[in-house]
Amino acid sequence: MAHRTENELDAEMRRDAGMRSSSDHAERMQQGWADHALRYLALFAAFNSEPWTAEEMRQWAHDTGLRKPDDLRAWGGVVARAINAGTITRVGYDRTNSSNRSFKPQYIETKRT
Repeated sequence: MAHRTENELDAEMRRDAGMRSSSDHAERMQQGWADHALRYLALFAAFNSEPWTAEEMRQWAHDTGLRKPDDLRAWGGVVARAINAGTITRVGYDRTNSSNRSFKPQYIETKRT
């Protein structure tokens, strides 16, 4: 593994703290939100064989009934849980509207054998 600088470690700590804070707030607003969101993510992944972005998955989840969190960064923790659980895999990058056409990761369902 490459050596990370102090600035990189600080940025990662801020990222993780922001995801925790957003996710905790979503949970306070609706108990169980993160678990519901994870189920929506897994369902979306299972039915989409082409790579997709979190923006596309989020929109589908909200359109099909999942309450939209006050802060969309709450989804960061959900996506991280799905990656860590082996539910989805990062496969590339695409430009997204939510980030002013900046590149964001694309995902697919992790195939189990």
